[in-house]
Amino acid sequence: KKNILFIGAPGSGKGTYSRIISPVLLLPTFGSGDYMKKEIANKSSFGETVKPFIQSGELVPDNIVLPVIQSILSQPTYKSGVILDGFPRTIVQADAIAKSIPIDLVLYFHLPREVLIQKLTGRRVCPQCGRSYNVASIVNGEFNLPPLLPKHGDLCDDCNKELVQRSDDVREVIE
Repeated sequence: KKNILFIGAPGSGKGTYSRIISPVLLLPTFGSGDYMKKEIANKSSFGETVKPFIQSGELVPDNIVLPVIQSILSQPTYKSGVILDGFPRTIVQADAIAKSIPIDLVLYFHLPREVLIQKLTGRRVCPQCGRSYNVASIVNGEFNLPPLLPKHGDLCDDCNKELVQRSDDVREVIE
């Protein structure tokens, strides 16, 4: 049983690496941001509560998000361990999670601010499956990040749905 936290700014690579490492370690991944976006799309009461925070780029308050995440992490799926992608985001959340489950490893992902802004404003996602692509070609100091494009125009390689820019992937929200 291992519980691993991937923390860092949005767009720093947490989700990408958690999807790569999850099958290798045989650990499920739980992405709090992905979960909240799914709840918003499903128009659940939780989704409607968190929607204004997500859309404005603000953190969802601890008293709203903590009980939900703690309940999810107590499910049998996560009893043998989990990779937490993007959670916790505050000291209060970190303290609460540390009291709920033992933390074995924390990995901090960091990219310079301008690289993050370029990366996030270039991100495109499939509205059906959530797969991410990037249209930006980023060359900034030691960073050389080529675009990650779909094989067929603006369509997801998995679902063949037209890719979209997330509402929170605009410079004003990112900053």
